[in-house]
Amino acid sequence: MARQMVYGNDDSAYIDHRGMVHETQKGSSDEGAILFVIKGKKVWVPKKLIKDHDDTVVIVQKWWAEKNGLESDW
Repeated sequence: MARQMVYGNDDSAYIDHRGMVHETQKGSSDEGAILFVIKGKKVWVPKKLIKDHDDTVVIVQKWWAEKNGLESDW
């Protein structure tokens, strides 16, 4: 099975995604949210919880990933 999420040593969750769909714009750069396709579903991720992201992976706080049912498939 493909990797979906793995935890880092710093309480981070590395989550595979299939792309950014939309990004909201608010006052500062850490306000708003980004809409990602994760596990075939569209998921809004608050910018203030995103540690980093690229074309295939978004890094968020582990507690938020668990709370939103994005547990690892490993």
